Amino acid sequence: MNTILVVNNNFEGAYGSINLFVQEIVYALKKMNQKVFWVNSISEAVELYENETIDFSIGIGKYLFYLGEKPLYDLYERMHYQWIIDNPLKIEIDTNSKNIKYILIDKLFASCISNARNPFLYLPLGIPNLRTENVLKKEYGIVFSGQIRNSNKIFEEISLNDKKQEMIKIIDKLTSDLDILYIPEMMERTEKISMSDRKVIFSLTNSFIRAYKREKVLNSIKDIPVIIIGDNSSEIVSKNKNILLLGNASYYDSFKLMSKYMYSLNVEPNFNTGFHDRILRAAANGNVVITNQGDIQQEMFDDDAVFYNYSNINMIEDKIKRLQKKEAVEMGSRLAEKVFSYFVWEKILDIIICDFGGITRNANNRLFRVLGNKTL
Repeated sequence: MNTILVVNNNFEGAYGSINLFVQEIVYALKKMNQKVFWVNSISEAVELYENETIDFSIGIGKYLFYLGEKPLYDLYERMHYQWIIDNPLKIEIDTNSKNIKYILIDKLFASCISNARNPFLYLPLGIPNLRTENVLKKEYGIVFSGQIRNSNKIFEEISLNDKKQEMIKIIDKLTSDLDILYIPEMMERTEKISMSDRKVIFSLTNSFIRAYKREKVLNSIKDIPVIIIGDNSSEIVSKNKNILLLGNASYYDSFKLMSKYMYSLNVEPNFNTGFHDRILRAAANGNVVITNQGDIQQEMFDDDAVFYNYSNINMIEDKIKRLQKKEAVEMGSRLAEKVFSYFVWEKILDIIICDFGGITRNANNRLFRVLGNKTL
């Protein structure tokens, strides 16, 4: 048994789901018979480090637990695992400490971090080990959960920026072939500029490409009902008669809404070599997942998801129309079994515990290998 400290960042807004993930981690670790402490403040964390023998700690997103300029994992010389669930260019990364190990949900994120002291772990966020019933009662329709911004408005911001020439070169290349991977292209184009300028270029080009592709994909579906959960400022999407806009919903409520429909659409063009939590939780609901092509997803899901290429997005509607309801239900059920076999929190957290303890059974874990991890 390990004594594990789980640190909560108390995020709100777009990243409010982090609080929920932390609660799920704590619950799963307790089920695994680990000794777990959950803290929301620096003072609570310090008290535990002073009075308990903490083996290691876990956090998600941005690490906020410092005394002065020193992180608590260095102050107390304890290993810390930090999950990076969005592009690392959005936060400050500690590449100096031997006491922190980063967990990346996408393998391409590694190219955005230079000279980390410890090897990365590549792992998605887990899912609760809870089964959804009434799969047969799903309504016919495609549900999308996520923000849809107006790509033209973002391009206007880019046009006013002093780095617009560099940004437009990236955008021109990526929009000429929508299947080009964003992160390698952006990193190559910004290789010789400062990190501060790279972050500015990333912020705007990342936003543009995501919005542009979401508009393209959603606009390609004409005859099948599409239900959108989340903010929408895109005039292109709003005009489509087959689209129903439900507005914002809390993280858990969005998946309850998604579970009512047969299909779940994922349009996340900048996560190509890992698993977004949206895909895994939709699959756990028994949804037939529609997502952009990726070798890792294809290897784990095989033919039990509908994959598309951005350069041929009309195939989405064609594939759905050819699927019989019985076949779609069976696909959803098979995919649900796969995600419950590999992606529940207990399975994901066991990989971290084994990594900390130097236990070699990770080598036998198929997901661990497919994601490109190496055993100690």
